[in-house]
Amino acid sequence: MINKMNLIDAIDNASSKLVSCQGCTKCCEKGIAYVLPEEKDHLQSIDVPLIEIDGINFIKRKSDGSCTMLDKEKKRCSIYENRPLCCRAFPLDIFSRHGKLEWAVYTYCPTDRVIPIIMKEGNAEVDFNRISELTTSIEHNLTPEVIKFIVKEDKVAAQVEILDDFKDDYKILKTIHSISTV
Repeated sequence: MINKMNLIDAIDNASSKLVSCQGCTKCCEKGIAYVLPEEKDHLQSIDVPLIEIDGINFIKRKSDGSCTMLDKEKKRCSIYENRPLCCRAFPLDIFSRHGKLEWAVYTYCPTDRVIPIIMKEGNAEVDFNRISELTTSIEHNLTPEVIKFIVKEDKVAAQVEILDDFKDDYKILKTIHSISTV
């Protein structure tokens, strides 16, 4: 069992030092939000619609790709205090690539919302050294269970995101048979 409170505290601390959202909903307008197994029951109890793909739960998206929990009128997450760990960590993410776990930072946050900014050649850039310090504080709380989950989640998410990236390049003709019968 993960010590989720330590992990949540470490992620909340890091995220609060990286970005100040205050009405920005870019991260909620695209992408997918995975749900740790420990978060599933609580999110279902507050009526968050989940979808399971290959044993991994995600918050269901609307047809426009946005999160169902995004209140577009108020420009905020309707479950902000109960949001899953992956949402808390944003703009940070951990990817499993080529047999390694790698930290990443999403770069589509508006620069006026990103906190650790440095000026480089007259342009505002994210201070990756500061981000590295913050990710180290989170790493101490990553358990083998969380790491194993992330590896599996990334494989599933990559398949979903690839289909989404090319959704305008194909059209579903018909269903041949249910995959569950294979």
